[in-house]
Amino acid sequence: MHANYIDSSGVKMGLYPQANSGAAWTWQDNIIIPPNANLQDPFVLSGIIHETVHLQQPFFTRLSVYGELEAWQIDRNAYFEITGQFYGEPGATFHDPNYINQNNGNNRWNEISQLSLHSRTDLEAAQTLMIEISPGYQADKLPLQPIGDEIAYRLVSSVNQAVEKSIDSVKEIFDFLSP
Repeated sequence: MHANYIDSSGVKMGLYPQANSGAAWTWQDNIIIPPNANLQDPFVLSGIIHETVHLQQPFFTRLSVYGELEAWQIDRNAYFEITGQFYGEPGATFHDPNYINQNNGNNRWNEISQLSLHSRTDLEAAQTLMIEISPGYQADKLPLQPIGDEIAYRLVSSVNQAVEKSIDSVKEIFDFLSP
């Protein structure tokens, strides 16, 4: 599916140093990987799939925790399809025995896989987990949802709060005026 997308949409692959990731999408809808990347490495291959997911997303979805969570979940599953192991398992990429022992055998990637794209609470949890998995990753700089949805959510929340305050004020007035 992802290889078909790369082929049919004319995505080009390029080499460019990556400070905090194994791959990235570009503004020209291409994918770049580090110059020393080994295309036989399952982490590199799943990273390319991760970036392909972003290229298939609307632009502002790519720049949100929602878009990242979707790509991270697909990336995790792709790694499993390639290796038979999930990220975080002993011997796999992102294995952290200290975290696993403290969390009853769960690892951060298992937690990522359980999160819903449609829950703000889960998107907030995803931000934290992404930073824990990849220190230096700036998930906290991304809006939870695509920016248009995030603005709408915040506007509706603000209006709801103002309405609730107004209702409370009216109730107080009626309570005061009632004999």
